[in-house]
Amino acid sequence: MKKHSILLLAAFVLLAALYTAHGQGCSDAGFCTMHGLEPNSEDDTTSRDNQLALGVSNGRADYDIAVWNISLEYSRHISKEVNLAAKLSYAYLNGPLAQPSNLADVYVGGSYKASDDALITLGLKLPLHDGNAMNNELPLPMDYQPGLGTTDIIAAIAYDIAGTQVTIAVQQPLSQNSNTFLATAYPADSEFRQFQSTNAYTRKGDVLLRVSYPIHITDELVLTPSLLPIYHIANDTFTDTSGAKRTIDGSQGLTLNGTVVANYTLDETNALLLSFGMPFATRTARPDGLARGYVAAMEYRIAF
Repeated sequence: MKKHSILLLAAFVLLAALYTAHGQGCSDAGFCTMHGLEPNSEDDTTSRDNQLALGVSNGRADYDIAVWNISLEYSRHISKEVNLAAKLSYAYLNGPLAQPSNLADVYVGGSYKASDDALITLGLKLPLHDGNAMNNELPLPMDYQPGLGTTDIIAAIAYDIAGTQVTIAVQQPLSQNSNTFLATAYPADSEFRQFQSTNAYTRKGDVLLRVSYPIHITDELVLTPSLLPIYHIANDTFTDTSGAKRTIDGSQGLTLNGTVVANYTLDETNALLLSFGMPFATRTARPDGLARGYVAAMEYRIAF
């Protein structure tokens, strides 16, 4: 059985490495991978109160930009019903025009198990970067920013319906970033002219629905495919060179993602998670720089 599990995991990693579809996937906006919003968040594999998780992910963004994220998360069960968590993230972007890197965000939040089937989560995304990284003393577009630079509130409820996990969440910015990118500030022959201007950028909120179905392959291995529609509730805006606020048409709308998570339990205190996500449908405009053709991630968890 263990040999069968390892072969399945190897096939999963190979598929994630080979697939290179283009579009917008859910990645570092916040509530896709926040503790309490992931598949099986209410289904603990250990009775230990503390858990550390170290993760790394890779995504392919627009303009041939490779995005790497590293995260460290600590969570603790305060009681059978209450769990608190904090996650620190670091981003490195490797593109043809720049290679910025920086601490990105801190996520803090808590989950409350309201019943055997319901989990309520409330949290904050706190920026460690202002969203205005520079290149040769000129601001970079959002596609090259290590983080959104916004302070966001995140709220969600997850419910188990006959083995199907349904999560509804909202992420709303409480403050905006300090981005000052104007494409016209670059020379006429610069490739940065292709990017969306985001000077005085105002990003609107998102609503998420995740429908997941865990499949127990073996005692150690659980595969959880999910459908993940995300709706950006209004068009974003920026301020042009004349000081006028401009609407970014097409930035409102739906992104439909598919994801699969492989959770492999090594023993009662150690687990390995592999995940892969890709978009099936996207918004017309993606000024926040979160466009991803795919996102592949690995996370190691230890409970104590």
